[in-house]
Amino acid sequence: ALLDAALHAIGLMDEGDSARVPFSCAGVRVFASGASVLRVRVAQTGEDTFSLIGMDADGQPVVAVESLVLRPVSAEQLDAARSAQTNSLYRVVWQTLPEPEALPVTVEVHANLASLNGSSPGAVIVPWPGTGDGDPETGVLWALELVQSWLADEERAAARLVLVTRGAVSVSGEAPDAAQAAVWGLVRSAQSEHPGRFVLLDLDEDGDAASVVTAVLASGESQVAVRAEGLWVPRLAPAPAPAPVPVAGGGSVFGGGTVLVSGASGALGRLVARHLVEAHGVDDLLLLSRRGVDEALVSELQGAGARVVSVACDVADREALAEVLSGRTLAGVVHAAGVLDDGVVTGLTPEQVGRVLRPKVAGAWNLHELTLGMDLSAFVVFSSAAGIFGSPGQAAYAAGNAYLDALAQYRHAHQLPATSLAWGPWASTEGMAETEALERMARNGVTALTDTEGLALFDNATRSGGEPLVVPVRLELGTLRMRAGSGALPGVLNGLVRVPARRRAATTATAAVPDLSHRLAALPDTEQHKLLLDIVREQVSAVLGIASSRSIRPGQALRDMGFDSLTAIELRNRLAKGTGLRLPSSLIFDYPTPRDLVEHLRTELAPDRSEVARVLSEMDRLESALLATAPDDDGRTAITSRLRPLMTRWAHTSSSPAQADESTARDVAELESASDDEVFEFIGKEFGIS
Repeated sequence: ALLDAALHAIGLMDEGDSARVPFSCAGVRVFASGASVLRVRVAQTGEDTFSLIGMDADGQPVVAVESLVLRPVSAEQLDAARSAQTNSLYRVVWQTLPEPEALPVTVEVHANLASLNGSSPGAVIVPWPGTGDGDPETGVLWALELVQSWLADEERAAARLVLVTRGAVSVSGEAPDAAQAAVWGLVRSAQSEHPGRFVLLDLDEDGDAASVVTAVLASGESQVAVRAEGLWVPRLAPAPAPAPVPVAGGGSVFGGGTVLVSGASGALGRLVARHLVEAHGVDDLLLLSRRGVDEALVSELQGAGARVVSVACDVADREALAEVLSGRTLAGVVHAAGVLDDGVVTGLTPEQVGRVLRPKVAGAWNLHELTLGMDLSAFVVFSSAAGIFGSPGQAAYAAGNAYLDALAQYRHAHQLPATSLAWGPWASTEGMAETEALERMARNGVTALTDTEGLALFDNATRSGGEPLVVPVRLELGTLRMRAGSGALPGVLNGLVRVPARRRAATTATAAVPDLSHRLAALPDTEQHKLLLDIVREQVSAVLGIASSRSIRPGQALRDMGFDSLTAIELRNRLAKGTGLRLPSSLIFDYPTPRDLVEHLRTELAPDRSEVARVLSEMDRLESALLATAPDDDGRTAITSRLRPLMTRWAHTSSSPAQADESTARDVAELESASDDEVFEFIGKEFGIS
């Protein structure tokens, strides 16, 4: 940003007759980092080239650019770029995975967690039981109870829960089960909040979970569908270009009759109602909302030449909706009704779930059934990318939106018009909570749409060539690329950016613990504390969007800084990934200040130095004794027989529980089959004994 500001000085001396922008740099040297102020000298070295040197406040060099080339840019190019930015339309495609090797992990199948009876498998399969009443809310509440029970059991923190459904997702255009799709939406949020704890596995009618689960776990994917052709995973991909159909002057995809808009008193409902009249030429609107639409909007639309009927009606109330629709024929539907009630999955209540699902799920289903006899040209539901990405803190909202996506796919499979718009965030929100949420999403690579951009995407999406599910969202690919490099990118976004395999391998959690532990072991106590405090400060500032981590005081309460349950989980996940430790959800409540967090991490990562010194002293004595002795074969065998089980125990007490569970059998077999010389060589490598 500082360099960009410095380049603006070129505008004061650029005498070209067209707009020009920086195109390429050569001979760039950086002398210092961390500068927040620059004194800049710019010189023109050619018709289109400039040089630049930037110094700090003391006159010391910070950056030098030998040659900066400018290129002209036309208004047409800017318009094209703006159009590309606005056309941020994506779709979900399913891709096949190469068949991975099965993991050596113990797997058990249970109807519920109560039947575990103290067993400790590496993975637990729980099949979807079905809901006899056909109500999606029943299934979502079943999944919520299962997820909360699993997360409450800290003893199984290293194990994974595999939730198995049948037909919850549409891999190749088949009609999905929308009730099970809602379960996927809820669990996607649980996966975001608690990485590595849950796997979603969808089977066809003949699939058997037990026969494929180890391969699914080996794939490293958290959402997998198994079909006859193999393993499939969801990926976001650019949507096809919309058909070149005009949307004004009677050419709208909404036809020439009455268009119903639900949730018409909400911010998006009002925007869409105006847009249908102004841009799509709709001249007959039926506006529905629970409290009714304000008269000012009705008068405005009527002044634009539209016939407008506004009715206070809850579309989730089937009888009330049927009464409103009685005697009417619709040409199109836009279902924009919805309610937010955010909360982390561990604290989510059935009442919150019901409050969120009712307008989205019941309202959409009622509109679907009550318009089946009408010749609709468009059936558009406003969903959210939260149902696809699994946004943390929005488990109930994600469940409701995943249902809408599946309902649109269901209608499409039965040759009925349907488009679900899984919107990214819009900037036109009100209140501090929404602002903080937008800032958090922007840091993760999802930025808010302006009203103009959103409405342009609405136009493109509603004529997207028959796609039943479209994701209008603005993604910052540079940020996504950085998240992928750190291993923090949701799998559904992996198809949009490429990261070298080497970088992914370098950031695995299994390598983090030994590396950080070794760094700490080589430092004195004060330096250990400083290193860990820097790590904690860096992650706290990243979560809260604080510019300088140095402004975070070690003794300040994290909750006073603005942490809530959602940001607390984000901090826990960041620290867990950076340290490789399994940390509890209640981390900032158990260790309420950065100083407390540092002491906890130090206890887990760096053993007491006095104890280490004592053990090393004993090992020195053992080394001297071993080197001073020349035992015969029987003696070497006797010593080896004592050392072998000790080394086995050492290998696994120094590993995490997950590593120990999966590697014990392999390491024991290697040690038991090793020769005496190999055992001594192993001891030398582990303890530094020559």
